Amino acid sequence: MQDLINVSWSQNPAKKASGEEMTQEWTVNDQFFPFVCESCEKELEDHEIIRSAGSYGYVNLTNGEFTYIGLICPMCNHITLQKYRSNSIKTEMDDLFFAQQAYIAFMPDESIELFTKECNDLFLVPDKTPQLKAIDYPIDLIDQHSSKWPYNKFLYRISEDDLEVIINWENKNNRKILPRIISTISPYHKTECLISYLDDPESEYSNPISAEEIYLILFHLARDKYLYAEETTITEEIFNNLSIHFVVNRNYSYPDDFKNICTDILNEYFQKRSNFDFEQTWKKDFLDKYIKKLFYKKGYYRSDQYYKDKQEFEKIHGKVFKGPYKKIDESQQSEIMTCQKVVTQIGIEPIELSNYISSGDLPAYYGNHVYYDPQENVTQSAFIDPEKFLYLSSEVDELLWRHPELKHSVSTSPNENELSSEDKDAVEYEKVEYEKKKWDESLKAAVAIGFECAKNSPVFNVETLISSVDKIFPNLPVSSIETIWRSLPGNNRNGDIDCISGYLLERKNLERNHYKSAKSNDGVKRNIKNRRKKRKELLSSIKTAIDFSLYIFNEDKSMRNEDIDKMLQSMNKLLTTGAMMKIRDALPEKYRRGSGEYQRKKKDDEDFYALNE
Repeated sequence: MQDLINVSWSQNPAKKASGEEMTQEWTVNDQFFPFVCESCEKELEDHEIIRSAGSYGYVNLTNGEFTYIGLICPMCNHITLQKYRSNSIKTEMDDLFFAQQAYIAFMPDESIELFTKECNDLFLVPDKTPQLKAIDYPIDLIDQHSSKWPYNKFLYRISEDDLEVIINWENKNNRKILPRIISTISPYHKTECLISYLDDPESEYSNPISAEEIYLILFHLARDKYLYAEETTITEEIFNNLSIHFVVNRNYSYPDDFKNICTDILNEYFQKRSNFDFEQTWKKDFLDKYIKKLFYKKGYYRSDQYYKDKQEFEKIHGKVFKGPYKKIDESQQSEIMTCQKVVTQIGIEPIELSNYISSGDLPAYYGNHVYYDPQENVTQSAFIDPEKFLYLSSEVDELLWRHPELKHSVSTSPNENELSSEDKDAVEYEKVEYEKKKWDESLKAAVAIGFECAKNSPVFNVETLISSVDKIFPNLPVSSIETIWRSLPGNNRNGDIDCISGYLLERKNLERNHYKSAKSNDGVKRNIKNRRKKRKELLSSIKTAIDFSLYIFNEDKSMRNEDIDKMLQSMNKLLTTGAMMKIRDALPEKYRRGSGEYQRKKKDDEDFYALNE
């Protein structure tokens, strides 16, 4: 049983003179627990006390010998104040309120007559708790941690005689008067700076409202994970249509009546900041309407202006990527596209999507609808398999906006779109057969270009690359040349990653003559599924050949066959033993040394030899 000591506190002289009922005695506790709500009589447990202090802030007033702790009950929204001997609750204070770091003050209601100024024994926030650093209250501070009563506004130093009337008023009106110590994640850290723009009615100086500074405060609040955590009336559709995402060089757009809006913002904030539930409702009951007034533009999202703004932003700040935990939500289910649908729409091969994915131009999602983050995988040189991902139609539209040349890459072969799906498979099969015949040459060209990049650091444009490839092996398949271009290190490529397609249209048409007449009923046995798999391996091995050439040149050493294969496998899981053998054979002799037999998986061998039948 805790020891209780009853201490009578000074009677309020106004009440005594008017004959009102004497103020009740405060009970001094020598132990922190139990902490019981005076309204609903709930005994707050540790986690509920921590939650209350984190969600609403808490009262901590001391005169050195005694300390008052006030908490809002999470069940009934009633604040209870309890008195303790200061030295008896130090351990509990350290354990329960470790997350609190600063205090803010509030203004007493004019209807309350207080005698705090006339009292010498005052209770105030502990000296070790600083004023919130994000703001500069319009008050005259005595020192860093306490102040006198300036302008009759904010209450810092409180007489014990006034505590009961203040607490009663707070519970009746659900508004704060006593200063609160707030958590590190309290929204006051974001909003309290607005107080510094208020004019002091008792000051002889009046500073004009800085519209730009207030605009900036709201601008950064709206951009800072606005849809996270607290309740808000801003939907994802509204948020996407806020013209805040790609602002460049302070190119702000102020509404005509912005100064009046600023005045409304400051006045409303000053009124609502003292509400008990402000930290829960600051978005939906206060900030949301001003965010909409200032930044919402219906139809902005995915408009031409949206894409233009995004491109300008990315020129200065770099590519805009989604967050690592972004998922396809329910509202986007109808937009989901498979890889096959995407390539059918934009007229390129599945393998060619990998560059758009890695660059961030085309967001991709795993089968569980979680976003594939290319930034997290930037250090891995493993090949990206576009066919294992899902896509969103709106983001495919943005890809086409960014790369209008893709809209013209759809096949123009006569009557090709009229072919049956079976005949299209036959054409695709024969196309892979054509490319496969020059696989060795494609890999050797890729290795040679890779060594050239590592040794001489050339900067290729499209024409010089095509010319260089033709000098090594003329008439390589178009897909091989395009893959070599897209696989070049960024500092060795002068031109957009996809601009090469326009330079190879004539070659594409010549190539089609080799396979466009294939038919499903021409007596040739074809396994299109196997050929699609092999084509992925073929094109991905070209990229791996360049990556490995850069690596081994910089290492400047010879490697055993087994070690080369291990490194190639770490770079590209799609490679079979046959593909690795082709890359090794393309390397100059000085970089490889045999070491007898090495292990080959039976299935890889079967696939490799089947491909060469």
